[in-house]
Amino acid sequence: MISRDRIVPAACAVLAAGCIAGLTRIVAALGKQIPLDPNEGWNAYHAQSAMSGGVLYPGQGSFLFNNYPPVSFYVVGTLGRVVGDQIVAGRIVTQVKSGA
Repeated sequence: MISRDRIVPAACAVLAAGCIAGLTRIVAALGKQIPLDPNEGWNAYHAQSAMSGGVLYPGQGSFLFNNYPPVSFYVVGTLGRVVGDQIVAGRIVTQVKSGA
């Protein structure tokens, strides 16, 4: 039988192992030039458009719509200029936002 003095350290070790496994996947995929999510390219395109003074929201007659807050494109676009890649910048912002 496990004593109560060992339950908390054992539970912490199991949780730490799970966190390390999750973070390892995230860190390993951060710099890859392949989409991990179908929206990454779309978001990177709009972030780049925001930084170059392009139109974020299409006209009324367009079949394209955008319901993202425009400030997110400016945040990702600014970080993208720093790191050199809009997709990597989006991944960083997503991980910071999710608290990982």
